[in-house]
Amino acid sequence: MDKIELIFHQLFSITEAKKTNPELKVVNAQVLQQVLRTHYSCR
Repeated sequence: MDKIELIFHQLFSITEAKKTNPELKVVNAQVLQQVLRTHYSCR
């Protein structure tokens, strides 16, 4: 599994977890944006 596949797998897992754990919906989208920005700038 490469890095991109891993990221998408993690995002899917988070999305699924949010369906049963409403408190997870508070996770800031800016954090995700920063992670993706950092990941893509490292290429």
